[in-house]
Amino acid sequence: MANATLIQSARRTKKIITTHKTGGAYKIDSNPIQYSDDKDARWTFKAGKYTYGYSSVVTTDANGLINKATTHPANDSEMTHFEENVKQAGNQKGVSVLYDKGAASQANSEALKAQKLRDGIMRKKPKGKQMSHWNKLRNKAISKRRFVVERTFGTLKRTYGLARSRYIGLEKVASEVNLKAIAYNLVRAANVYINKGLNTT
Repeated sequence: MANATLIQSARRTKKIITTHKTGGAYKIDSNPIQYSDDKDARWTFKAGKYTYGYSSVVTTDANGLINKATTHPANDSEMTHFEENVKQAGNQKGVSVLYDKGAASQANSEALKAQKLRDGIMRKKPKGKQMSHWNKLRNKAISKRRFVVERTFGTLKRTYGLARSRYIGLEKVASEVNLKAIAYNLVRAANVYINKGLNTT
């Protein structure tokens, strides 16, 4: 399972307005320009709001343990790195890779097939057409299983403070994500082990 989430930059942008003096009055030369000392962070618009920062794609197994986390500037589409992320996750052949509609494309489906993985990407509604009954059922079934990776992100943001980065720069933010993923895995693995032990007694 895989999903992407946005991480706010540790720095907020600073508004700068350039002006020039004409006679006794100052006039604005251009629209406000925003700068930040976090040079790798970028703006993106998602879920009805703007975010300045980074995007992290996380893949997990069925137990919610993180296999791989990759981080990019926020405006860098996850579609660009889909095949790379899937390869680095080290999935065993024949497993289903579950992903939301954001990764729906013929190229990505073919990439999964080439790696001998099952296509678990949710389907988009065709433009100007109704979605087939089969694809509706398929999306619903995938969505029910994808709660695992969504729960993982929720925990990383609430418990491990990943809603906003603590560091500046892509390299440091990526390291922060990886370290928090390791910490999460240690706790999650212990919980999985305990729960399995309780279920067998």
